[in-house]
Amino acid sequence: MSWPTSALLLISGPTAVGKSELALRLARALDGEILTIDSVQVYRGLDIGSAKPTAEEQSQVPHHLLDLSEPSTQSTVAHFLLEAERALSDVRSRGKLPIFVGGTGLYVTALLQGLAELPAADPELRAALELRETADLLRELTDRDPDSASRLHRHDRVRIVRALEAVLLSGAPASQVRQTHGHQTTVHPALCLIPIIDRELLHERINLRTRRMLQGGLMQEVRGLVRRYGADAPALEAIGYRECVAALNSAAGEEGLEEQIALKTRQFAKRQLTFWRNEPGKRGWATRPHAGDPCGQVGGISQSRRAPVKPTAALEWNQATLVQEVRARLLQPLENSEVWFLDAGAALAS
Repeated sequence: MSWPTSALLLISGPTAVGKSELALRLARALDGEILTIDSVQVYRGLDIGSAKPTAEEQSQVPHHLLDLSEPSTQSTVAHFLLEAERALSDVRSRGKLPIFVGGTGLYVTALLQGLAELPAADPELRAALELRETADLLRELTDRDPDSASRLHRHDRVRIVRALEAVLLSGAPASQVRQTHGHQTTVHPALCLIPIIDRELLHERINLRTRRMLQGGLMQEVRGLVRRYGADAPALEAIGYRECVAALNSAAGEEGLEEQIALKTRQFAKRQLTFWRNEPGKRGWATRPHAGDPCGQVGGISQSRRAPVKPTAALEWNQATLVQEVRARLLQPLENSEVWFLDAGAALAS
């Protein structure tokens, strides 16, 4: 079959929940191709720590938007969107179903709702900022735009310079510019599938995947990247890579490294779940399950250590039912994005 040019599927949610496996199965069943929406998998050479699809997986279904940037360069949302539009047009031109897969919330919002435009770079101002120490730049950014400063790693010099430059040129914090933009204009309506599982099981999966990454050669991968690009390469600020670089420079070596990476990853998964809890309401997206849907209570996150875990309702569809429901929905036009929360275990069941 040839899909309507408006059809767009997105699979997102917490890391280690099984998004890639679900995407492969749906791509085969729905004649689709996979477009990765991941801010780490865009880097060449960051394979093990980013859980990049293997060569065998990529041979099963065409994959796009991997290995776009060198680790020594700072990948940006704008660059990703440019490449994403090209890949999306290519997939649609052949009548295939585009299936975006990944958990980078900023990229998801920009793809579906558009990118807030910040002022163009000014060469003279940029040159002046580049002469200053990173810590000094961060202090000024914290004074002028504390929201943006709090989102940036203290060593992420490229983004700190750009954020401060935007404030100085526009006279307004970048966070205020983004808030004014609001991301209210729908650019690419999509059917968003969010697989979720019980929190304890998700943590077990994260812990196991971290162990397997280290056993599979993550430290060797990091050593090679450091030798080629240096320990300050922007790509190495990603979770897992940052901790490995620190271990290389620490007298303690790899002691406690596995738990450090697993902890950071679990925290990241919590932020991803929070994103999908909040995003539909902020954007006016319809959600399922709703009244009449067969669903169970799975997953859930707590807003603080003392708060009770609030389970999220999820559609209990097996793979066959999911394929049927997705096909039927995407053959009809989407006026706005929709979000379906899925029981991950059921969705991956035959």
